[in-house]
Amino acid sequence: MLTIMIASIIITVGLGFNWIIKEHIKTAGALKDKSEAMILAESSFDTSMFAILTGKLTQDGVAFTDDSLLGASQIIANGSPLWVNENIILRLQDANGMVSLAANGNTLTDNSASDLKKLINTIAPGKNADEIVDCINDWIDPDDLVRTNGAESDYYRMIGAPYQPRNFHLQYLEEILLVKGMDIQLFNKLKPFITMLRNEGFNVNTAKPELIVAHYGLSSDVIEPLRQHMKTNTTTGAMEALNQIGVDTLSFSGTQARPTEFFEITLAVRSGESLYHIKSGISIRDTTGFSPHSVYYWKEG
Repeated sequence: MLTIMIASIIITVGLGFNWIIKEHIKTAGALKDKSEAMILAESSFDTSMFAILTGKLTQDGVAFTDDSLLGASQIIANGSPLWVNENIILRLQDANGMVSLAANGNTLTDNSASDLKKLINTIAPGKNADEIVDCINDWIDPDDLVRTNGAESDYYRMIGAPYQPRNFHLQYLEEILLVKGMDIQLFNKLKPFITMLRNEGFNVNTAKPELIVAHYGLSSDVIEPLRQHMKTNTTTGAMEALNQIGVDTLSFSGTQARPTEFFEITLAVRSGESLYHIKSGISIRDTTGFSPHSVYYWKEG
């Protein structure tokens, strides 16, 4: 009986040690994968920056001078994925193909305010676009004067919010969730089309279908055919895609637009079971005098 008891204890302890060792090996493997993914992501980002800085801007992206760097001769700057290899996906988004929430003085620019209203009416037609834009401008401006459809500190006090308008430029995208009229569902719909980077006008060649439709006041029925055509015909521009699906573009402005100096770069890198992301807002023209480019924000993990 004693022998059986001792044997049982030894087996139990042995199984416990075996489990601990397996967990340690598993944890060590996960840490190794994450470390390798992080290093690969940062080196890939540096390679991507070099390819972009030494490349040539086209109407819809960047043509690389050395196609061996990223395994491609160009990248389209509308957020479409470029598979560098089976473990690395690079996306480049021109700020001119998005709606900028960067303030011009004390408000959104007129073009940004107009495009934001149109975008909301296109992707969330039940929302009050005029109210949301007025409330964003009231959040940004330094005074306490309420716009026609806006909201200032009195409104936020009245609803018991533990904050008041910043009365300064937005500091991050998610900040608009604090603004009257905005909710998480609408924010998630808007997020692919808005940026904190400045832009210099609208570039149809680097915009996504929803924003193209909104900007030109087209029917929302055009979105899906346009998306499918742009997806399957990557060598043709957005204007050609619109013409192919029967939209008359002769009166459209901005058809010869080009990318701005501001871009959003997104990298997704896989190593083993680990997936690592880098998302950064950059300018390809130096504003500091210390480097060939500027970085405005950086998220990784």
